Amino acid sequence: MRAVSLLDVLGFRKRVQTTPLPELAQSYETAIRNAHALNNPPDIAPNHPQLFSSRDRSDRWCLQHIFSDTIVLVSLSDDEASCLKLIVHTWRLSQALLGFQMPVRGAMTFGELHVNKPLNIFVGKALTDAYELEQAQEWIGVAIDDSLVSACPSIFSVASREGNILAAMLPRYPVPLKGGEPREMVTVNWRWNLIVERGTRSLLPAAEDDASRRKIENTESYLQAVVAAGLTYAAQPGAIPAELQTFWVGEREPPFAHGDDL
Repeated sequence: MRAVSLLDVLGFRKRVQTTPLPELAQSYETAIRNAHALNNPPDIAPNHPQLFSSRDRSDRWCLQHIFSDTIVLVSLSDDEASCLKLIVHTWRLSQALLGFQMPVRGAMTFGELHVNKPLNIFVGKALTDAYELEQAQEWIGVAIDDSLVSACPSIFSVASREGNILAAMLPRYPVPLKGGEPREMVTVNWRWNLIVERGTRSLLPAAEDDASRRKIENTESYLQAVVAAGLTYAAQPGAIPAELQTFWVGEREPPFAHGDDL
């Protein structure tokens, strides 16, 4: 039994068709190198608050397999600490890929999964369920299936408490679905603790057809909701665990103001 996170880089097919391969390969390799680098605990100063006990930089958050525009992340075990590490890595990786102009749509599930890492074999219901849920959504964002919520009651009971850090990172929201009514689910709030020099809208791709326009509109609705609810930054930044520190996107290092109202 494992938790699974499946992320799909949106618009990748068009990039393949319109971008010279050397340019595309270079930009994607840079993004993926950063993805691999993020799959470890950050450097943590002594006495700094932290979510997890390990300070060993060689420890991984999760298993990670990347094929073309699909990123599969798998928890190291079925315990809640491993599942929370997967959630945290999914949140941070979503922010990082957006910073590279590679918006993602994703889903997190929990269930049976056979893993043979040397052969890169991942087979099981948890993965197929994640794929189906990812494909069903119509936005830039990550939804968490009830199977993971049920498997990790401690995590999500804490996340339901107003004012808790996990509540800001894991809010419930009516997730937009293709051809159907939205379904309320726990989401991974990639907007939380993200500072963008040119504003969040600068991370969103241009809408070139009706389908992409709906994705962008649905994404902006989500961003407006989390901003209105105050789920953007911690009230006491100094108390934030090291694993959840602010992520910034810009041409210079902070401090700088976030660029727009999203």
